[in-house]
Amino acid sequence: LNTNPTEFIESPKKLTPITVQTFLTPEQVALMREKLIERGDTQLRLYATLSLSTMARLNAIASLRWTQVDTQNCIIHDVLEKEGKIVDLYFNEEVKLLFEELRSQRERSGKSDNGWVFYSGRTTPTRHINNGTLNAWCKEIGQMIGVPTLHPHDFRHSGATLLKNAGMSLEDVSVLLNHESTDTTKKFYIKQDIRRISSVKNRYNI
Repeated sequence: LNTNPTEFIESPKKLTPITVQTFLTPEQVALMREKLIERGDTQLRLYATLSLSTMARLNAIASLRWTQVDTQNCIIHDVLEKEGKIVDLYFNEEVKLLFEELRSQRERSGKSDNGWVFYSGRTTPTRHINNGTLNAWCKEIGQMIGVPTLHPHDFRHSGATLLKNAGMSLEDVSVLLNHESTDTTKKFYIKQDIRRISSVKNRYNI
C-alpha cells in the first residue's frame, strides 16, 4: 500500500489565547477599591471584593444565593465546589457591608432578584448571572487598574498570595482554598514576596 507521509503529521490546531496569570499587589488592590467606589456600582464592587476575600471559584460566585450568606458571622454556607464537595467560604467586614448595601438597594428598588445575589439587568432576574458576564466584569475591572489580562481566577491566586505574604500560614491559606494539600497551594497559588526576600537577603553581607 502506498501511504501519504503527510498523514502522520499532526494537523495544526486553532490557536487559543494564552491566559496570563496575575497576582494583584496590595497597591493594585487599593487602586481597584478606589476605582470601584468612584464607579458607584455596588454589585460590581461586591463581585470584586467578594472574589478576592473568599477566593471562590467562578461558578460559586455566579450561583450564589442570599440564603447562603450569613453576614453576622461573615460566612457563605453550602457552596458546591469541584468534585461535588460542599464547603463554606469566609469573607471580611468590607464584604459584609457591601452585602448589606446591595440587599438594601434591592429592597428599595422593589425589584425581585428571585434569591440570587448576582444577576444582570440585561437578562431576567429569574436566573443567576452567567460566567461570561462575570468574565466581562472582571475584564472591565482590569481595565480600570491597568491590568487588561485580569480574569476571575486571578482573584483566587491574588487573595491567597496576599494572605500568605501578610503572615497567614500556608496551611490556613490552603484550608481557605479548599485544597487537599498544601502542595497545590504552594506550587500554583502563592507568589513569593520578592521585596521581602530581597530585604532579608540584604541583611547578610554575602
